[in-house]
Parts: sequence; structure tokens; C-alpha cells
Amino acid sequence: MRSNPIIGHGLSAFVALSSSLLAQGACAQTTRHITVNATVQTSTGQPLENVPVMFLEPSDRPVAKTNAQGLATLQGDITQSASEITVDVFGGGDDRLGSFSEQLTLTRSMKTLFEQYWFDSYTSVSLVAGQTECSVTITAWPTVQVSGTIVNQENEPMPELLLKADFSAALGGTNAVGVFTLAGVRQGTETQLFILRHGFSVIPIRVPASQTQSNTNLGQITLPTFATTAQFRATLTNLGPWGQTQESRLVGGLTLVAADGSILFTELAAPFGGPQTSRRLRTDPLSLPPGDYYIAPGFFAAGRVQVALVRACEQGMDLTATGIPKVTLVEGQTVDATVDLLAAYNAIREHIGFE
Repeated sequence: MRSNPIIGHGLSAFVALSSSLLAQGACAQTTRHITVNATVQTSTGQPLENVPVMFLEPSDRPVAKTNAQGLATLQGDITQSASEITVDVFGGGDDRLGSFSEQLTLTRSMKTLFEQYWFDSYTSVSLVAGQTECSVTITAWPTVQVSGTIVNQENEPMPELLLKADFSAALGGTNAVGVFTLAGVRQGTETQLFILRHGFSVIPIRVPASQTQSNTNLGQITLPTFATTAQFRATLTNLGPWGQTQESRLVGGLTLVAADGSILFTELAAPFGGPQTSRRLRTDPLSLPPGDYYIAPGFFAAGRVQVALVRACEQGMDLTATGIPKVTLVEGQTVDATVDLLAAYNAIREHIGFE
């Protein structure tokens, strides 16, 4: 995910190959030049100007801004056998989009835009063999604000918590008395809010579509307490080419999802020390509540692969034979695991699917 000065987890863009190509390491194949005509418009067809668009497959990561007609043209080389291309908007922090001052102005305008509109994530179009030009439309949907107050079990306000809605680039947080207002929630749809607590625990809160028709206050939300009496260590493997061309942020950590989807824990991997085929999750083990957990790649950012796993667990989907990594943590014990990030990604994609 491409970062920018204001939106740490803004929307990214990339060229997505078919899942079979992911498994085969398609980056070694012959490339072809392609032109992508990306139109960014509201759900009513109004074009949006000056919106940055990017896709990540080419090494130079082409970027462009939309014109008055909402059109941005991207050009770059993709693998010869690519069967799908996916484009998205991002926060605007890129030196090819102008001077630092111009980038800062653009980033600020994008922060406002992400609060006003909810963008389709990873808008895709299929390609046929030899195709060298395609068009894709990225839709910006109207949004509402969701607010509330977060307290602990002792009814004390919980300040400095981070909130994010699924697939939204907008962020929110609680103030000194636990009050939050989160913009950028898609209007009229069921939404999942994720509350990121200290210690990298994440609490999902489901908001029904009936409560997102207009700005809404959820009232008081009381977060659960839990005893972190089990320990977990992990080595992350398969950090190869897929991490450079396919959702590269997912090599940077992992997310453990409780088998019932009620709580998540996420952690960054140890810093890169040059080219690696594996990385430790961290030097010291994580302290977590005992129980069963499924694992998704990447530090939690409410992305599609992570949200898909959370929803599957919440709905009680049988994941036993899917190949999605699973660990059982026991009180007073330390579990060491090796997690193949690409295998986890592919298993979630194949057996659960992405929106």
C-alpha cells in the first residue's frame, strides 16, 4: 500500500493477476505494454477531477490524475499472460504528482474526498490474450458519519483509540472522553467498524444497513476485557516476488482472527535487513488470550483479505479443510508457527473470496 503524509492506510492500486498466476510466480513471464483508461465518477455519473490513480504491477508504478472528465490514462508493462487488471485511487503522496507543496495540497483534498465518498476497492476488468488497452470505471459512493462513545468494563472512557470502517480510507479516533466521529462510511450498507486498541488488538463492531442511511450515533460501546495468558511467535515465509507486485503491504506482518471473529490481534514483522525469504514476526512473543485463531497476511488495515476472514469466522463458516493457517494457543504455553503468507492469501481468496 502506498503511503502518504496524512492517510497512513489510504487506498492503494495494483495490477492483479489471476490466482493461478500468483501461485506460479508470473513475474518471470514476458511482458506487454498496456494502456488503462480509468474513469473516476460518483454513483450518479458525475466525474471527479484531480483524483490520483495508480496500478503497481510495472516496476515504475504508473500514476496519473483525472482530468475534468474524470479520466486518467495509465501506461505500463504487465505480464503477457495477465488475465485481469485492477486499478484504484490512492492518497496522493507521490513525487510524480508535483512539488511537495502540490502533493500536500492534493493529499489534503484526498483526505476530504475519502470522507465524502466511499470508493469501490480494487475495481477490476478482465483482459483477453494480447489486449493492449482497456477501460475501467471507479465509482465513488456517498457516505455518512458514524459516532459514539467507547468505554471499558469499568465504564471509563477510552481515549486515543483508532477506528476504521471496512474498505474505507478514512480514519477516526476517540478523544479524551472516548468520543469518536468516523466519516467515510458507505451510505445504506451494512458496515463493520474496527476499533484498534493499544497492544494491537482489534475489536470488530457490525453496523446494520438500517443505521447507515444517514449520520448516526451508536451510543455507548463497551469493549471487552481479556486475559493474555498464552504466547505466540511466528516466522513469515514466501516473501518473494508476489510481495513486490501483489498487495506488497501484506508481507509486513500478520493478523490473527479468533475462530468466532470476535477479536483480532495484529503485529508487524521485524524490520527488513535486505533481501529475505523469511522474517520473524517480532523478537519477543505476542501475549494473547488462549483459543483458536485463523491467520491472514498483513498488519491489519481492514483490507479485503482480512475482512473476508473476519466475516467468515463471524458467520461460523467451516474453514477446517481450506488450508487457511490456524493455531491453537494454550494458557501458559508458547506456540511457534511458520506462516506461508502467499499460501494464506491464496487459501482465503479461493475458499472465502473477496468483495
